[in-house]
Amino acid sequence: MKKFLKIFAFLIFIITFSFIFPAFSQEKIEIENENETDFLENVIKKAEAGDPESQYLLGYMYDYGELMEQDSPAAFAWYKKAAENGHTEAQFMTGIMYHKGWGVSQDNSEAVKYYRMAAESEHSGAQFNLGVAYYKGEG
Repeated sequence: MKKFLKIFAFLIFIITFSFIFPAFSQEKIEIENENETDFLENVIKKAEAGDPESQYLLGYMYDYGELMEQDSPAAFAWYKKAAENGHTEAQFMTGIMYHKGWGVSQDNSEAVKYYRMAAESEHSGAQFNLGVAYYKGEG
């Protein structure tokens, strides 16, 4: 009998929660949309002011279509700005984009330049890509 009551109570809880949850879900979506807009505006403002972390983040968002349309040339431009401001991951991503020709004309010598910058900051991916580029005679 105790087991039956526990199962019955659990079912009542699930049924009640299923009616309440959509209201919580809608409220959360509205809050997230407000927060996303504020977040994006803040990132753009900081990136334009020269903050390397925000420049990298904006490049990432353009690269992967997060909170905006995917745009490889814009991603490249922001990655490169962050890279020139010393952001290690942006240096690596700028190297990849030059190497693959994503959002910019393919240029292996520029790719190696940015891989080297990131590799000097001990970025393991950049060190690997730099080694491969040297092996292939691209650097």
